[in-house]
Amino acid sequence: MRWTASSSLLTAYLHRRGLRHINVQHGEVLFTAMSGFCRFDEIHVWGEHFREIFLSSRSPAANIRVSGTPYHRDLFRNLRAHHQPRPQRLLIIDPFMYQDPDTPYGLIRKVVERLDMRWEVKVRRHPAELRKTLVWMAELNADLESMARPIYLEEERPTVSIEDALCRASVVLGIASTALIEAWIVGCKVIHIAGGPPRGVVMDRYRDSANVFYCDPNTDPCALDRFLASSVEFNEQERARVNYLTVLEELES
Repeated sequence: MRWTASSSLLTAYLHRRGLRHINVQHGEVLFTAMSGFCRFDEIHVWGEHFREIFLSSRSPAANIRVSGTPYHRDLFRNLRAHHQPRPQRLLIIDPFMYQDPDTPYGLIRKVVERLDMRWEVKVRRHPAELRKTLVWMAELNADLESMARPIYLEEERPTVSIEDALCRASVVLGIASTALIEAWIVGCKVIHIAGGPPRGVVMDRYRDSANVFYCDPNTDPCALDRFLASSVEFNEQERARVNYLTVLEELES
């Protein structure tokens, strides 16, 4: 999410009409204080990391609420252990909104080329993606075929819910989709590729979880291999990292 002076102007406009302005964090395109200033009556964010960004921008501290959502809490409680261990399936969240094709698609290729024939690869479109075909996926499939690699990318059927798609995947890859946070919550391993939040922001957000990997052009292929081959970690330390969920549970207890 990105904020400008328009958020404060809208708050003032609503106040003149006797209305309060409440905002709930949706996306994760919020990297610095420069994009973080806001003046809402309340803003609900996913974790302490986002609260600190708003505070550094001098947003009113009293108006910021750190909390998960009932949806995220249900994902954690009901789906995290569902169908574990997961099949060897990589789910790619299509980075359709990024106009620089070299970095994200080159890194998708870097990950896919580390897979062997036991892996299945699915690509999930963003709901706003209206193109008939995903050109990058067709080009990558053609290259894999020319190199005699036994990997083929297929689109996930749009009738498959995001919950089902995540529960059928062991690893989820993307740039800055909210589906990556949801994948982590439900017990998938997550690969963030460069092109969105930088490494420091991503790994701080997940508290350096062993279930999250940041892939950039300098990534050691052997480190990527180890991540893909290792099992997802389930322990109390990992549970505690999902701080926006544990906050809700503490409030309810």
